[in-house]
Amino acid sequence: MLQVGLKGTAVNRETYLSYAQIYERSHRFTEAEAAARKAEALAVQPADNELAWLILGAIFERQKQYDKAEEEFKKVIDVNPKNSMVLNYLRLHAG
Repeated sequence: MLQVGLKGTAVNRETYLSYAQIYERSHRFTEAEAAARKAEALAVQPADNELAWLILGAIFERQKQYDKAEEEFKKVIDVNPKNSMVLNYLRLHAG
């Protein structure tokens, strides 16, 4: 596990996000979600979580957990209504 030795500080927030992306790309979804959640917990304000929520949405989408993915993507839209990647995803999966 890459995260050994990391403390729960804001300085390590970016590291947790990087780990989440690495794990997600490696199909290690449990570890990816855990790292993204740690980064999410270290945010100072909600807007700081845009990338964490985007990663979480991608994790759930790749596991075909579309409802969970949509929940995370909607959080992104709440803080950044112009996020084109998420807007496109939501348009494609609107039902």
